[in-house]
Amino acid sequence: MTAVASGDKLDFVRSLGANEAIDYRTTDYTRPAQPYDWILDVDAHHPLRRWRRALKPRGVYVAQGGSGMWMLSLLFWQPMLKLATDKTMGLLLSWKPFNPPDVEELKRLVASGAVKPAIDRRFPLDQVVDALTYVHEGSARGKVVVQVAAEF
Repeated sequence: MTAVASGDKLDFVRSLGANEAIDYRTTDYTRPAQPYDWILDVDAHHPLRRWRRALKPRGVYVAQGGSGMWMLSLLFWQPMLKLATDKTMGLLLSWKPFNPPDVEELKRLVASGAVKPAIDRRFPLDQVVDALTYVHEGSARGKVVVQVAAEF
């Protein structure tokens, strides 16, 4: 597995299990030395046509989101790239984040220690602005949790 992060977070993504870590500030990660079978882009910034060379034949590129302009360009490029290549490229639409069997399996994996959530920091609900600022500044190494008080 290859991860893309800023230079100061490369050791962190390796500690999460990445075999290779690429610094997006110094390397064009859309042009890897070896093409990939799968690419999961958490926040798409590059056009789909740049990613097609980064995929092996029959490779898959999916994005979880991107800017409004990126989404609009997807409407144009995705059908053309699908017809012109043997690669699947587009938005990750079929993921069901709260599918009960998947949630149960994740809970089992966390309880067994096979999966260890990386929580950087916790903020109480009344500091949600501070939490969002912290994330926006790019300081987080892992998830930032906003805790809602148990009392209602």
